[in-house]
Amino acid sequence: MSNQNISALIWSNAELLRGYYKAVDYGRIILPFLLLRRIDCSLEETREAVWQRFDQLDQIGVVNKEDALTAESGIGCYNISKYNFDLLTRDPNNILSNMNQYLLGYS
Repeated sequence: MSNQNISALIWSNAELLRGYYKAVDYGRIILPFLLLRRIDCSLEETREAVWQRFDQLDQIGVVNKEDALTAESGIGCYNISKYNFDLLTRDPNNILSNMNQYLLGYS
């Protein structure tokens, strides 16, 4: 997907949320979450494989896991947190701490 198409997709989604946030807040609130959600969706297919590879490397004492986990994800980044957006929404009472753990899991 080209940068122009990505930009159009993000802004079209931002328009759907217009009533909830002021336009000046889009760049500060909405756009980062749209990007994060897009990355989360891109990682979905390889999420389990990355978790398994991380555990495997951890068990044998590998310290620098970055190259192996990036290769496992296939998209240039990975997340080792046990959360994704779906799991985060299932526990609204702990969303702040769970979201922090989720964000810290990114490469």
